[in-house]
Amino acid sequence: FLLSQNPIAIPGVSNAEMLRLALSEKENKNIPIFEFNQKMEHICKMLDIPKSFIHRSINDGMSGGERKKNELLHLWMLDPKLIILDELDSGLDVDSLKIVCESLRKYYEEHKCSILIISHHPEVLKLLNATNVHILSSGKIVKSGDISLADKIEKDEYNNCYSNETKKPNYYLDTTENIFKKCLE
Repeated sequence: FLLSQNPIAIPGVSNAEMLRLALSEKENKNIPIFEFNQKMEHICKMLDIPKSFIHRSINDGMSGGERKKNELLHLWMLDPKLIILDELDSGLDVDSLKIVCESLRKYYEEHKCSILIISHHPEVLKLLNATNVHILSSGKIVKSGDISLADKIEKDEYNNCYSNETKKPNYYLDTTENIFKKCLE
């Protein structure tokens, strides 16, 4: 499942239509409308989004925060085993970011999936209770540590954060399972 930094709008295709069709294809069977709608309403409540999102065109006319929550509605409905979240925090206010991170933590706890998150902010890592950080440079892991390594990178701006490398690293990896954090170059 890929949630991009700026999820595209698809006017004329409702969330319900797309999700029901995707689930039918995934499960190779018709999806009963009553249970489908109940599940969508439950997820809307959990994500603090209006039930009207169910029948709204995908991301059409939505703010950045609404789009992220709408994409989380898709995530919860489609039940993926691998999740890639690019710039999760982009377009989210502080309260929405907390709701989104709580939802992701809950999804991870219930589904034990792999999650890859690309972000510029260590706060996202903390909200997700991340445990491991890996600095990547030229496609190789050059240093690993716990969440304190992310704080050190933020504080020292890479100075003395890694050894035997002359080029500043492009990414560091943080995991609850698999969570990436892109650093500023």
